[in-house]
Order: sequence, then structure tokens, then C-alpha cells
Amino acid sequence: MIVFSAPGVTNWAVPAELQNGRKCYVEIVGGGGAGGRAAGGGGGGGGGIAKSLLDLSGITSVQLTVGAGGIP
Repeated sequence: MIVFSAPGVTNWAVPAELQNGRKCYVEIVGGGGAGGRAAGGGGGGGGGIAKSLLDLSGITSVQLTVGAGGIP
């Protein structure tokens, strides 16, 4: 398992076994939003999740963007 958690843009070199037809399970998680700071401020929004089995045949690298946390 590989986890990308540092904010920013990076290029991931796809391993040879994935370039040759082996599928890759991908799970992407988006963080929830912060709640309001003042009295009566609403709660934060829920995060999201997406899961997929990807075919990376012939793909040598993938550009990834990890977002930074917001200000509470």
C-alpha cells in the first residue's frame, strides 16, 4: 500500500507489474469541512470517498495532487 498525505503535486512512477496489465486498487478520501467558529455556527461538511480498480497498462507515471487542510 502506498499513501500520499503530504500536500502538493507529485508524480508517481507506475511500477512495471502495473504497466504490464495488473490492476491497481485506488481509494481516494476527501477531508470534511470545518464547522463555524461563532456561536450558532453550523457544522462542517462531510468528507467524501471514491474507490476504483484501475488498469494502468502502458502508463509510466501519474500526476497526483494532495490538498492541504483548511483553517478551522
